[in-house]
Amino acid sequence: MSITTKLYKHVCDGYRGKPCPNRWSKFPSHDEDQADLEAATSTDPIVHRHVFRDNKWKTESFTVQSPDMRALLKTALAGYQDLDLELEDWTFEPPFMPIVHRWDKLRSLCEGNDDKPTTEPATQLMNFLRPILAPQVDSLANTRKTGNVRFEDLWQIFAPHEFVVTSFYDVEAVCRVAKYKLTESFSSSYWTITLEYLDWNGHRCGYATTEVVISHFTGHRRVVSLPVYPLSFHSDATGMRKRILERGRVFESLRGYHFRACSGTKILLKKPEARPVNGRVIIDAFAYYLTNDIVKPDLIPLDPVDIKVTEDAKVTKKNVEEDEEEYYDEHYDEEDDYYGEEGC
Repeated sequence: MSITTKLYKHVCDGYRGKPCPNRWSKFPSHDEDQADLEAATSTDPIVHRHVFRDNKWKTESFTVQSPDMRALLKTALAGYQDLDLELEDWTFEPPFMPIVHRWDKLRSLCEGNDDKPTTEPATQLMNFLRPILAPQVDSLANTRKTGNVRFEDLWQIFAPHEFVVTSFYDVEAVCRVAKYKLTESFSSSYWTITLEYLDWNGHRCGYATTEVVISHFTGHRRVVSLPVYPLSFHSDATGMRKRILERGRVFESLRGYHFRACSGTKILLKKPEARPVNGRVIIDAFAYYLTNDIVKPDLIPLDPVDIKVTEDAKVTKKNVEEDEEEYYDEHYDEEDDYYGEEGC
């Protein structure tokens, strides 16, 4: 064993910013120094990184390395939009959107109950996260209390899988948040909220998607004044949920082929125009897509398990669709003026 410790002086030139103090290291290169640091911290439960900004140290990121803590986060963050914890190396950066959105679930997992008491890693994780997430969690709590939100905080109220209220053709509808995205440019900034809603393509039910844009605004705005907002902010959320469920049952009953009397408004799909209608109509989504030579929407399966379609299932689906097309070719005459590009 050598009796000598070699130290190397690293000089900060300040070319990329304010000069920093010179420092001594056991390693002649930065790469070797960094590798030694990573090896020394490889078994630490959490690695918390800081940067010096505005005359104080602020969190730049943290990496969770404890297997027990990772298990808790994996459960709490399961299914979160575009989040692969392994790919991210279990590293989180401000404003910690996934953890803020799943904070209540994570806290419930960590606090335990009579059947499953809390563990030391769970307690340590919560003690670490509370002060770091306090600004975001408090901001969300204040938004829920006041009903007002700032543009930069909009992500807080649009957690993936959150039920939200929007409108289609001036009719209120409840959808589910799939994801959110902030687009920033020199001219303006805006949030794009991608939503999922239940639809029928004449063959099966599934989720279709749509997008709602929220343009930049200054100061605060009432949450319910936005073009899309969480159902929980609705003045009568329970009543709204009940009405939407009842309407959904009607929609469910109209799948397939039906003759109905219709009195209301029809929407021209080729151009944004509504016209009154009063008379007999045929409701048949399959025939609509078939006769207008429109590829029917490929809806997202209701059950994630259904996403993996076997080859046998594909053949069966193809045979069913061919049988349906043959049926409609035999039973419908295009001269009846039934087929059109309008919806009621």
